[in-house]
Amino acid sequence: ATFDLVDTKTGEVTKSDRLESNVVRVELSAKLKTLIVTKEDVEDGIRLSGAEFQLLNQESGDVIASGTTNAKGLLVMKNIPSDRSYVLRESTAPAGYERAEDTEITFQKDKVFRMTIKDQRKTGTVEILKRNSLDNNIKVSGAEYTLYNASNHEEVEIGITDQNGKVIFGNLPW
Repeated sequence: ATFDLVDTKTGEVTKSDRLESNVVRVELSAKLKTLIVTKEDVEDGIRLSGAEFQLLNQESGDVIASGTTNAKGLLVMKNIPSDRSYVLRESTAPAGYERAEDTEITFQKDKVFRMTIKDQRKTGTVEILKRNSLDNNIKVSGAEYTLYNASNHEEVEIGITDQNGKVIFGNLPW
């Protein structure tokens, strides 16, 4: 076989059919680490898929790694240099959840760094406006409504329309 030997300083190319080598010592300036993120519901600890994360260099803000939690609520980021500090940012929360706040990370001696990030469920509001069936301009006060949980049919709250024909059920889990 013929080899092209390139002098990296001068750019000079030499063709050779022999390859001689000197012993080269390579030192890595930073050990590479692995970050394992577990994503959970803050209330019941259920693991959550679909959370998108970015690992940012704390100093420059550059994205070092990114990914999405799998069906088991796990995300593994590999080959991360350990010689700097980072910020873990949840760029997209799973459907029905609030994004978690940024978390600062400085790797310790362990090769694998594990952390759990918990998300709070979003809440919503249901507003009912009761009107007269014969005259839509007349708002009906005193009408009683019961709100039930659709998944287990348990009563959540009872509300009565006010003088404007309105009842509001608030702070409802997503």
